[in-house]
Amino acid sequence: TGGTGGTGGTGTGGAGAAFGVTAEAAAAMGAGVPGVQEAAGFDYDELARRLLTQVVRRLAATPAELEQTVAGLERELVTAWTRHGTLAAENARLREQLRETQSHLELLRQRAPRLEITGELGQAEAAVLERLLARGADGESAAASRRA
Repeated sequence: TGGTGGTGGTGTGGAGAAFGVTAEAAAAMGAGVPGVQEAAGFDYDELARRLLTQVVRRLAATPAELEQTVAGLERELVTAWTRHGTLAAENARLREQLRETQSHLELLRQRAPRLEITGELGQAEAAVLERLLARGADGESAAASRRA
């Protein structure tokens, strides 16, 4: 019962589309990856059977069962919004930290040529330091031009 049984489709439509199931839901059940699933002996007849069972259960659901389903979905939505808020706050914090770090780095680059390092570093070492600082400034200006 492997391959593409009588319910048709190559994973992009087929049984999932026929029963109004989203591509994400079908992928979660193992569909949507032609070749990989077929090679693993994926049974499209089994997928169609499971999807039909879900559709029939939803159509036959009592109002209490539907309310329970809606309540569960509302809980998932609250969880998703909470996670979104947490990630957005972390994103903002990290962006601010990046801006501060870039600002400090730029200040250090501006001061570097004025620092008296000849006593600690030899001529070759000072030349390496200058190349590194110049390379860092070139990389930052290239990154800024890509963002613009």
